[in-house]
Amino acid sequence: FSAAMAGEFHHSQVAVYLVMGLSILAILLVVEHLEALPWCRSCVSENVYAFALPMATGLAYALEKVFNTEIGFLKPPERMPLGLFDHPHWAGMVVAIGALGLLDFYLNLRGAKRMPVQAFAPLAFALGTSLQYFQSIAVFGELQHLSPVNAKLSVLGASMSLLGALTIKPPRFWLLGRELVHDDEI
Repeated sequence: FSAAMAGEFHHSQVAVYLVMGLSILAILLVVEHLEALPWCRSCVSENVYAFALPMATGLAYALEKVFNTEIGFLKPPERMPLGLFDHPHWAGMVVAIGALGLLDFYLNLRGAKRMPVQAFAPLAFALGTSLQYFQSIAVFGELQHLSPVNAKLSVLGASMSLLGALTIKPPRFWLLGRELVHDDEI
């Protein structure tokens, strides 16, 4: 494989994808935290809140994996750790991986606190792996060298995996006043 030069992405589509993905992630994070504003407690419906947190979690995880993949194509600095100052692009990717990893950890903790784990974990996992699969096809072109049959089998397998994760039956719950209420408490 060939390493990219410092200051550039190995895959040209990555920069556009990251700008779009990070923008969507920022919007999801704002929506998820709107309730903290005293004047905006009912600005967004409960269904949007239930979607925003798993989607933000899956997107943060998927974007972290983009940086993980891209850093593997960059030539690392020769002198560590002082070489990081000579290669700000490489250092930026290291910082992005760490920041997105911490954000993913925070969102997983928030999800476990705010939603039933049986609902949050499969949904965040399904969204994250679906986004990673999309990235592998659209951004990194990983299926382009497969035969049509193998590419179709890959897409079928990924679709079945997503369907399986989404059909896991979580316990029924309602969000009443932002508090989680289970069936047996009503």
